[in-house]
Amino acid sequence: MTDTVLTIAATDSSNGAGTTADLATMSCFGVYGVAAVTAVTAQNLSRVLAVKPVKNKIFTKELEALTSGSMPDIKVIKLGLIPNEKLLRTTVTFLRERKKLNPDLVVVWDPVAVAGTGGELSEVNYSLWLHILLPLVDVFTPNLDEAMALCEGFKPDFSSLASCIEGLTGLAKYFKMMGAGTVYLKGGHLSDLVKSTVKSGKTGHGREVSGDLSEYRRLTEYVYDVTITGENNDTCYFCCRKTASVSDGVGVHGTGCIMASAIASMMAKGHTAVDAIAFAKAYMTRGIENSIDVGAGSRLFQHGFINNAEMLRYFPVMARTVEELELVCSPEKNAGFAPCSHSLGLYPVVDSSEWIKTLCENGVRTMQLRIKNPESPEKLEQEIIRSVELSRRYGVRLFIDDYYELAVKHGAYGVHLGQEDLIDAKLNPIREAGLRLGVSTHGYAEIARACLLKPSYIALGHIYPTGSKVMASKPQGPKRLADYVSLVDGVYPTVAIGGIKLHNLKEVQASGVGSVAVITAITKAENPVQAINEWLDAVGAGTADAEPAESSEEKKVKAAGKSSSAEKKSESVKKAKTAEKKPAVRKSRTASSEKKRAASKAEDAKKDNNQK
Repeated sequence: MTDTVLTIAATDSSNGAGTTADLATMSCFGVYGVAAVTAVTAQNLSRVLAVKPVKNKIFTKELEALTSGSMPDIKVIKLGLIPNEKLLRTTVTFLRERKKLNPDLVVVWDPVAVAGTGGELSEVNYSLWLHILLPLVDVFTPNLDEAMALCEGFKPDFSSLASCIEGLTGLAKYFKMMGAGTVYLKGGHLSDLVKSTVKSGKTGHGREVSGDLSEYRRLTEYVYDVTITGENNDTCYFCCRKTASVSDGVGVHGTGCIMASAIASMMAKGHTAVDAIAFAKAYMTRGIENSIDVGAGSRLFQHGFINNAEMLRYFPVMARTVEELELVCSPEKNAGFAPCSHSLGLYPVVDSSEWIKTLCENGVRTMQLRIKNPESPEKLEQEIIRSVELSRRYGVRLFIDDYYELAVKHGAYGVHLGQEDLIDAKLNPIREAGLRLGVSTHGYAEIARACLLKPSYIALGHIYPTGSKVMASKPQGPKRLADYVSLVDGVYPTVAIGGIKLHNLKEVQASGVGSVAVITAITKAENPVQAINEWLDAVGAGTADAEPAESSEEKKVKAAGKSSSAEKKSESVKKAKTAEKKPAVRKSRTASSEKKRAASKAEDAKKDNNQK
């Protein structure tokens, strides 16, 4: 089935915004874009000369033609400029009819009323239409200027990053309350508002500016976008550094149209709103950073086909709290976690020290202890103590799920945390203790959050349906797994998890993922030891952790921020070769290893007798 997106918008004679920019974006995302034109505009990259609405009869025929039996079904409708109320009424009627026919139809609305070049485009007073339009809209994408115009009386407080984010969040919640499914409030214009406010010597609430340069820089050198979605107003923030092309006063034309079209394209391909926003933000940053200076204070957005392998450098980071946002502005407080091998091999997840012992005895080198419902705090700690002792005796990598304080206390190799756990977890003790950190992700947005925290590895899932836990997200599948791996490969080790069995293992391995995590494939097997051996034969036990070795010259280059991507790639290859030479894969059952195994069993028996 063809992924089809309909844009309802105006033309742009300069090819920078409107339907032309929409269709160019959709093409780059690999979806079929079609357009119903609402107006013909005479504009260039710096100003609008004229806007001529089409007749309602023609507009109605356009919609009729694009929804006839000879056309593929429309998955997403993107709304742009609607120049008058007559066309708006027709649009509302059309949306209601299409939503009745297809409840899964997605509507993305970019509320264009004023061009980025400053010209008035629409005579509609959208403030009076919000209660009608927003309940029909799945993703609402206003920029800050548009949002403030639609919510009269809103005055942001620019006295600090925290107060500013609180105000922007409240503004986004206003539109969510009016009926929008997801609100994506773009903060690209924030720096201009802050600069004009500081120039006048007042904050948004009339107080004197504190004069704290660090706060001023936080608000003017970074872009903060607010996303609110779901019935529970789930809130997250996307942040990136302001690009040079828009920091020097030279703007890029058509970014609002392009962003909404990128979101619409990603949703047509089945991504959630928040994941679509994360990737669209990266596409936007790439196009702005590589925009073409055409002179006269104008830049042209640089479209391009999607190659995940080059997109990570443009990706925003995603934060759940202001404290996490502050890590972006304070890199000295966010050094990242200790590295681990890019090939962790077979990675079983089990719920007891007995299982840890079985895994160790049978040659598994990476494992996770996940105890979801411990009998008591005392028994939980004893299980962690024994598991850590076993991991040290056998020289394996043991990650403790959730209970990071006990992992730090007893010196585990690492900790694994889910997205929910990250909100309340204190990460500094993990980092300072030198423990590794693994982070679960379920799509582009959570990968963006993982990149903020700089973990030791990123877990990608769930790949297939799984019964080990209730999942809020849909299975990602091997195709998306390959997309995620290509995005972060070479920077973060990756682990695939969720519903992976021997019969679908080849699909998973084809993605290039570094490691494979399994649960029931071993714990529910009729013969667990046999299953362990089969999985080790298929996946391997991984490689040893590479020693971080940098020459003094490399350190100087890194400190100066001049190391090229080629140098980084060369260094990673060197480390990989070093790791491959180290004996970390499955040990053969030699006489010496058998003696060690027998000694371990005797020591366990002695402990059991002492306990009795």
